[in-house]
Amino acid sequence: MKKIFYSICCLIILCALPVVGQETVEDIIELQVIGEALIINDNLPVAKELAISDGLNKAVEQTVGALVYSETQVENYQLIKDSIRLRSAGYVTGYEEIKTWTEQEIVKVLLTVTVRKGSILKDLDELGFILRRAGDPRIMVLVSENTLSKKRIPVRSGETEIINGLVQAGYKLLNCNETSRAQINETYLLATRREPKLFQRLAAEYGVDLLVLGQASTVLLGSYQGLISCRALMETKVVKANTGEILTVHEEQDTGVDLTEITASEKALLKVAKKLVASLLEDLPSKLAVVNVITLDIENISYADLLLAQKNLQEIHLVSRVNLREFASKKATLTVETTLLASQLAGYIAQWQAFSVEITRVSMDKIELVRK
Repeated sequence: MKKIFYSICCLIILCALPVVGQETVEDIIELQVIGEALIINDNLPVAKELAISDGLNKAVEQTVGALVYSETQVENYQLIKDSIRLRSAGYVTGYEEIKTWTEQEIVKVLLTVTVRKGSILKDLDELGFILRRAGDPRIMVLVSENTLSKKRIPVRSGETEIINGLVQAGYKLLNCNETSRAQINETYLLATRREPKLFQRLAAEYGVDLLVLGQASTVLLGSYQGLISCRALMETKVVKANTGEILTVHEEQDTGVDLTEITASEKALLKVAKKLVASLLEDLPSKLAVVNVITLDIENISYADLLLAQKNLQEIHLVSRVNLREFASKKATLTVETTLLASQLAGYIAQWQAFSVEITRVSMDKIELVRK
């Protein structure tokens, strides 16, 4: 009898515990999609599973399409979709099979799918969505030899490695002509001195927004049984072309071994360039994020509700700061620092459940609303 009583008590306690990490309604999107798959060797069950998988991928892609402005406005949209597709299983919370039918050796499945919108938003951020919001800046990579070096350094191989790494990540790269290349060393020195003169000329000539300026050096470490070892060092500066402002600086070094000094140096430079690409891909989006300051004018709101509104705003993904500018006669003015557009921020506000508001006006940098 005691065991039964103890079990019942434990069950009651477990049922009373709050659910941790439960997703809010606004984080979930529900939509209907049709998945398709070819029936091979009359194997309908396998084809149906493939059709369901296709439907789930389509649901995620449609959600991404709704969150990103439009395919025509976003450069490298296909790159984003391909990257998201690799992670699509983690975004789907569930699905319901509504109808299944076949048409000319193709099985089709109508599904109702629920998708985690919040998770996709975070991953879009990681994939460079913020960078695209910044206008998809055009980048030029220029790597020069250290002026103190007396040996020829294969800097072009390191430069090409950095260019390829940025291109594969979806960045837009520009090439410079050989005349400009002759001035690379001067450009690097000007970056160190923070003189924007040459940067502005390059910006005007090529329409470049950012310069990734590198300077490389190599040193012979020694040789053993016919193999030569070299160490390469490279420093890169990311500079805004129109102002000369240095956004970020990275320095890496590594070694290479080969039969000749030039090839060993090249191998070392390639390793260094790969490390620098990883650092740039991690750093650039946050450095280039466009922060909007959106003004919120709220009418008919109590101070208690205003505090709750501030808390709700601060919890929205991609909102960095919320400031109260004025509160008087049940009217409040807030400013929100965010990488979201005003229309996107208004979409989050419209889904608030703590208290209801009516959004009366949305412009590029202002939202007007009334507490119901």
